[in-house]
Amino acid sequence: MIDSEIEELLNELELEQEQQTNILEEFSEFEEEIRQLESALTQIDKFYLKGNQETDFSNLRDLKKTEELEKELESMNAFSLTPQNIKVKEKTKDISATNYVICLMTDPKLPQEWSGTEWCVRGKGMRYKTPEQVKQTFKMLKKQFPNQVMKVFKR
Repeated sequence: MIDSEIEELLNELELEQEQQTNILEEFSEFEEEIRQLESALTQIDKFYLKGNQETDFSNLRDLKKTEELEKELESMNAFSLTPQNIKVKEKTKDISATNYVICLMTDPKLPQEWSGTEWCVRGKGMRYKTPEQVKQTFKMLKKQFPNQVMKVFKR
């Protein structure tokens, strides 16, 4: 009877040892996962901005050029693009020689002209003989292209 009790105790010890072995294996797997996470965190820490410093971008750009462009933009916006503010002087002498063109001012140095169907290069645009013609077309274009900067020029 003592042999059977000893055998039972041995079986219980073997089971206990097997459970502890399984637990140790799980811990070693966790240890490996922890090492991988630590490695990932170390990589992330390399990219962390220390002290949460603010960057001064003013030295990275040409402030004088920016101011010039802002002034130019203000002067462009100062000329209101609403049709009632379009003032085209009529020539009383030789009105047949006066032509008006509508220009798209995306690039003030190379404005595009309205051809009647699309925007085209300078010199290829439609010529309007009277201020009334140019005003009507300008109104129509302003409705079609409300966010575009356009101007009327005498040619």
